Amino acid sequence: MVEESKELDIGNDIIEELKRVCRPEVYNALRLNDEDKKNIIEYVTRIKGGNITWLSIICAGNTCIYRKTCPLLAVNKPPLSKRCPFEEIAIRMWEKDYVESLNVDMNDKVDRTQVHELVESDIMISRANVILGVDGFIMDNPVGVDHETGTPVYRKEEHIAINVRERAQKRRDRIMKSFLATRESKVRVMTRTVDPTAYQAKLRERMKELIDKKRAINITMETTIDETVEKSSI
Repeated sequence: MVEESKELDIGNDIIEELKRVCRPEVYNALRLNDEDKKNIIEYVTRIKGGNITWLSIICAGNTCIYRKTCPLLAVNKPPLSKRCPFEEIAIRMWEKDYVESLNVDMNDKVDRTQVHELVESDIMISRANVILGVDGFIMDNPVGVDHETGTPVYRKEEHIAINVRERAQKRRDRIMKSFLATRESKVRVMTRTVDPTAYQAKLRERMKELIDKKRAINITMETTIDETVEKSSI
């Protein structure tokens, strides 16, 4: 019997869950081999973890926004219909930089979500810059048609990618401020400690109050009992 790989062993719960949600005849009909299971495990893991590399653009060859600068297209080896490896690398690097700079716990869903939103903004800014690098800052915007010749009429305007970049920059700044505010709140809670000596003194004081109160109650009860005994003996 062939021993299953480490990846399959780790993702076995995913395969078991797939078996559970599928009818037995449906699952058996899939006839999944080890490679199929690995792909399923990777796919589900990406969905569950909100893997940010899914935002990387899919290669469209000569119609891609990176077509004029892509080194793979330059040597006629574009990864058509697959995710851009260069964006995937950049995305992973951005994520790593944020995690290290902000001391992020990626097991915390809130922290992870905010980091991914920052990276999303970086992607938008990067793509806008690529487009502006190719087209320039001015674009010909079609505003109508010449009725005599039937040709479109254009008006030169500021490139739409500038607006996209500015919105992404504002979004990134807003997320960063929110993220830092959240981190500061966590730090304040974590560093809010009590002086042990003062705490013990308060405990002793509270204990003395309880003892004195109990003693006073006992004295009152004893006095009442004595008075009752005296009255009954008269």
